[in-house]
Amino acid sequence: MPTAIITGASKGLGLALAGRLANAGWHLIIDARGAEALHAAADKLRVDGSAACRAEPVGSGERVRIEPIVGDITSAGHRDALIRAATAAGRLDLLVNNAGTLGPSPLPSGADLDPAALRDIVETNVVAPHELTRAALPLLRASHGVVVDITSDAAVEAYPGWGGYGAAKAATEQLRNVLAAEESDVTVWRVDPGDLRTDMHQLAFPGEDISDRPLPETVAPGLLGLIEARPPSGRYKLADFVPAVADEPSAIAVVALVGDHGAEPRSESGTEPTGAPVALWLTIEVDDFDAAATFYRDVVGLPEIDGWQSDDEVGSVFAVGPAARVEIERPATPSPGARLAIEYADLASLTTAYDRIVARVGSAATPLRRHDRGHSGFTIYDPRGTELYLWSEK
Repeated sequence: MPTAIITGASKGLGLALAGRLANAGWHLIIDARGAEALHAAADKLRVDGSAACRAEPVGSGERVRIEPIVGDITSAGHRDALIRAATAAGRLDLLVNNAGTLGPSPLPSGADLDPAALRDIVETNVVAPHELTRAALPLLRASHGVVVDITSDAAVEAYPGWGGYGAAKAATEQLRNVLAAEESDVTVWRVDPGDLRTDMHQLAFPGEDISDRPLPETVAPGLLGLIEARPPSGRYKLADFVPAVADEPSAIAVVALVGDHGAEPRSESGTEPTGAPVALWLTIEVDDFDAAATFYRDVVGLPEIDGWQSDDEVGSVFAVGPAARVEIERPATPSPGARLAIEYADLASLTTAYDRIVARVGSAATPLRRHDRGHSGFTIYDPRGTELYLWSEK
């Protein structure tokens, strides 16, 4: 039975990740500072999890598969207790460093960030997960296991007020980046879940309505997607690994990609294609943006992974598995309808595709050009008149 430690698992993303692993039959060692919330979370995982989890007593009794350990991750004694539990389980396959602190709320500017608050942020978000990871390495090496650190785009972007939290996440990212280079028997993932509707995110925006952010449950399946895909050590967006939802009873299959994701596509001649595409998009232009976005987010249940807004435009991007996207947008001049788009990894790949297509269709393809929003692309139409936009962000 695979075993995982998940810190900060009494609510939010930590609980959502634990729920996915519990449903898959993992032995979970979970922690949080609040005893009541943590034990309630453990009971929820037993009720909602796999048949093996549901067989455990709720509220008391032997905790074999869901093991809550109350404590603060900054405490060395608490970290030791987590490792002892994994050792007693006989193995550790996954460590999820999810527990953390935002720091003061409202978020202060760098000029107003108190040094004591910064030390607390660094102790909780950098030192504590570093020490827990160090202690877990012998078990993880033995199982060829995985370390997951929940990170943030604040580690790589400059957002006013996010200096302390962002600096801590950036420090942890580089620690794991180096660890990945040092540990050949352990996979190290830095995972960005995106903006989510959590208590921590609400603290970052006190008094504001954050109901437009997706719930943690929408991206949590991405952890199992990562485990199944098992990419090399690196930085990944959790939403990119959310499995397609076509098999869910309440789901609608909007875009389906069929094929072996582990194999490169080949042309009819059997040679590797040049400038192969990396993702398929369905773009839907609408007049009533809020209704359409709510439908795909809340009814269909697709994780929202990106979005934008200007004076006269608004748009959202939803993930359908690792390589398909549904984009809902209300442009300055809406012309309601849908079109397909194929994304390429970079401008060189897109240019190669453009040259190959123009050689076949000539002036039926529009010129390849750079657009105001920063991407390059061109348009062609298939024999049935379907608009197809080929593009690259880079």
